[in-house]
Amino acid sequence: MSIDYVIGCDVGTSGTKAVITDKGGKVIAHAYKPYGILTPQAQWAEQWPDIWLDAVVDTITEVSSKIDPHSIKGICISALYGGTGVLCDGNMTPIRPSIIWMDRRAEKESQWVSDNIGKDEILKVTGNGIDSYFGYTKMLWVKNNEPENWNKIKRIIPIHSYIVYKLTGELVVDNCSAGNIGGIYDYNTNTWSSDMMDRLGIDIDTMPMEFRNPTDIAGGLNEEFSSRMGIPPDIPICVGTVDCVASMLSAAMVNKGDGAAVLGTSLNWGFIHDEVPSNPDLISMPYCTDPQKM
Repeated sequence: MSIDYVIGCDVGTSGTKAVITDKGGKVIAHAYKPYGILTPQAQWAEQWPDIWLDAVVDTITEVSSKIDPHSIKGICISALYGGTGVLCDGNMTPIRPSIIWMDRRAEKESQWVSDNIGKDEILKVTGNGIDSYFGYTKMLWVKNNEPENWNKIKRIIPIHSYIVYKLTGELVVDNCSAGNIGGIYDYNTNTWSSDMMDRLGIDIDTMPMEFRNPTDIAGGLNEEFSSRMGIPPDIPICVGTVDCVASMLSAAMVNKGDGAAVLGTSLNWGFIHDEVPSNPDLISMPYCTDPQKM
């Protein structure tokens, strides 16, 4: 009797990990590829998206070589919270490095949002506050400081969604990573806030508009990456989500009140609730099992 396998791949801040397990969760093989962070100035942190993509290819190739690749039944990608996400031109080519979560350059932009929109209104719409951590303030930094790049942008995509797009050709996004951008996501309707995007000057047409659950199938592995990784085409690729949420699910956080600590390059403590967010100093996002929970 043949054994079925699944692959999980996490694009982290300092490296990408892949693991292959059987249906019972037994680990068959794992791989890791490290990389660095670009720091052009103090408190800046950037990474080129294709460094992540190459690491995904290399680690999945390594683990899949340990078994019959025809027995792989699915692949799921999670990734670091990428701040700006991947800023792409009309050919879906990144136009600059992604400004990642630990970057703190957008302090002036955060102050502008505070002065012109206010933390109470941001909190009411998005369930989050105003801080240079969030992707929307980092996007404003690019808009204000790199207009030549800003004018080239046709798509703004969370990191794992970019990887999934490259592997499948399908452009989808999950609510968890969308909500983690802050500022431009309406947690009341679980979609982008056209009002906030207008007020911030971010074109809603640049955002992926197809929202799916992280466990949904985005599409099948395309021929290009099937060839690169040496595994069969059309293997189902899940929509995936942001890494801290995937880690919390793996720690068996499934019910209201559940909490867990996730330790990596940073430390996150998360808990599930279904209340209206009231503290702008906490980070809120829809949870992977139910967008109505945060």
